[in-house]
Amino acid sequence: MKNKLIKSIKKIFNPLKRDNFKEAIEDLIEEQEVSDEKLDAGTKKIFSNVIDIRNKCVEDVMVPRADISAISEDSFMDSLMQIMSKTKHSRIPTYSENLDKITGMIHIRDFLSLLNTFDRREIKKKKIKDISRKILFTSPSMKILDLLLKMRSEKIHMSVVVDEYGGTDGLVTIEDLVEEIVGEIEDEHDMVQRLYFKKLKKNSYEVSARMLINEFEKKIKKTIVFDEKDKIDTLGGLVFSLAERIPERGEIIKYEQQNMEFNVVEADTRKIKKIVIHFK
Repeated sequence: MKNKLIKSIKKIFNPLKRDNFKEAIEDLIEEQEVSDEKLDAGTKKIFSNVIDIRNKCVEDVMVPRADISAISEDSFMDSLMQIMSKTKHSRIPTYSENLDKITGMIHIRDFLSLLNTFDRREIKKKKIKDISRKILFTSPSMKILDLLLKMRSEKIHMSVVVDEYGGTDGLVTIEDLVEEIVGEIEDEHDMVQRLYFKKLKKNSYEVSARMLINEFEKKIKKTIVFDEKDKIDTLGGLVFSLAERIPERGEIIKYEQQNMEFNVVEADTRKIKKIVIHFK
């Protein structure tokens, strides 16, 4: 069953055939219905995500305009080094004049190639637009799968989401789209963020929302009791479950059953990033 599932998912991402998605979904459902084999939790999650993705649009997964990190195409390389070091992103969109006039993107691979080719004095004289790549443009209503196939076929892995007036509404990368199916993709920086834990004072802790609940319990030597413990893995997931939505920055979510308070100190429209947990 698992091998057939993987084969069907691969079929979805074949950019040569437009009918693959519907056909692959039907195959997946049929295989699940006739099979007696139980899927592990990870495979079930992917199966569920593949089913759900057919109804999702780009606006459901895009990084909103307010959270976009970009750089002027007329900037020099020193500025690029600073923004890449700060954001830890491998791709940065470039613009002329303002964010509504995005012109392309910079890939860290091109920047590293530049470092290996020229000495530092020459590099400092070069402008961002000298190594800028093409970028895609899409509407918020475009289906996730359609954009994913377009990115694959054109080999351009970042797209600007434009509104009806041609302004920048958001940004989406191929990683954002793939994560909708396979779950969040972690790199070394993400791992450091996930493990972030700081004791502020007695019974108060600042933590990454991505920290696993069982890791947190081990650190504080306490057990957190809540419903659906077998379904929720992270502290951010627990806060989301309690609030039944993504809370805003500065919002306090109370969990009276365990005498706990969750202060959301960092979040965007898509996810909770950092929280302060206080035990009364």
